[in-house]
Amino acid sequence: MVCAFALLFFQLLFTTILCFTPPPRDSGAAMLVNSTIWFFGGSLQPIGGEKATTNSLFSLDVSRPWSISSPPWTDHSSDLTDQSLVYTRGKTTLQLDADGVTLWVYGGKSEPRNASLANSNPTVRYDTMAHVWSSVPPSDNPAVLNLHSHSAARDSQGVIFYFGGTVNNFTGWSSTVENKNVIILSTSTRSWTTLPIGNAPSRILGTATMVGTKVYLIGGTGETMGSVSMYDTIVDTWSTINTKGPTPESRSGHSAVLSSDNTSIIIYGGGTPTAYSVNEIWTLDVNTFQWASPPVTGFSPTKGLLSHNGSFQGVAVDPITYTNTTYVLDTSNWNWTNSFTPMSPENSPLMPSLIPHESGFEYQNPLNIIGGIGGVIGIISGALLLLAVACFLIFLSCRQRNEGVSVAANTTWKPEAVGEI
Repeated sequence: MVCAFALLFFQLLFTTILCFTPPPRDSGAAMLVNSTIWFFGGSLQPIGGEKATTNSLFSLDVSRPWSISSPPWTDHSSDLTDQSLVYTRGKTTLQLDADGVTLWVYGGKSEPRNASLANSNPTVRYDTMAHVWSSVPPSDNPAVLNLHSHSAARDSQGVIFYFGGTVNNFTGWSSTVENKNVIILSTSTRSWTTLPIGNAPSRILGTATMVGTKVYLIGGTGETMGSVSMYDTIVDTWSTINTKGPTPESRSGHSAVLSSDNTSIIIYGGGTPTAYSVNEIWTLDVNTFQWASPPVTGFSPTKGLLSHNGSFQGVAVDPITYTNTTYVLDTSNWNWTNSFTPMSPENSPLMPSLIPHESGFEYQNPLNIIGGIGGVIGIISGALLLLAVACFLIFLSCRQRNEGVSVAANTTWKPEAVGEI
């Protein structure tokens, strides 16, 4: 009995670690924290009716190599012990706190429609180290609406800027209102500011990419790709910049990431007026504002992605619309590859954590405390080895005990034969 329990525990351990696969979805949010990409929410594939949004949370380890046939997913949905704390949502945003470990979820579209959301707090936080959700006191600023289909960008000080989006009956409102304000959240002080800046675009399902102290808004429903909106976070002003070169077709629901050398914005996928989803990659040079479409090779998606997740670590990792397939694009050579390989530490744009320092904050990766990724792998390998040895010893002990019982049960006394006299 003990042996069976030990072997079952060992099997369940590996099943829990290696066999989780997220259900198919779209319109989720993603954020890279150190060497892990976190995914939250989204709309699940409809089954005989209306879409249903989710509040599930899972992560993808990008600290080690893996194949796209078996990404190292981890399910964190059980961390949400109070379902009423975080309502289900898609087309939301996921951004990082100034502490480098806490995620902020703001807004989102809930399906089926929920009229009570008009009075709900649209913002919650998740601690990626403690694995704990927490509520955020509602803002006393009436302009901080329960948006969906908005975009967000974060500066180096942990200040998050929210742009565009809309409120409607999917967020508890009886009418549709587009957001033309810049909503600013200081994560260090948890304070909100709303700036009704003139000429602010109300881009819906567009993207926002921070480059230095400027944010570039690209695309969105009904928006041309022949120009981009630039917001200067220092002087709080908007500018419209006309792009050059061959212009991509207008699109929404695409993803955008900044290249590792900070010189171009890479966009992928989205929906256009002529196609529900496209399988296209474009780059926009942030110095010349020249569009380019690089030649791409390798194992590309069979169809375009719409309302997908994009994260950057030298590659883009995208769960495809309504499937749970993961594709990896290596932007160093524009090749879709069957496997993921982490960048070297000196070239990796992974965001470090912040730790208290006498002069303020100092950037430091917490993994360095235990010897980096190698230390983590060593600890995990050692623990698994000890567990395997323990299971083997228990199995061996049970086997020897069973053999002893078997011998005792089958041994009877017989008198020695006596010869004839």
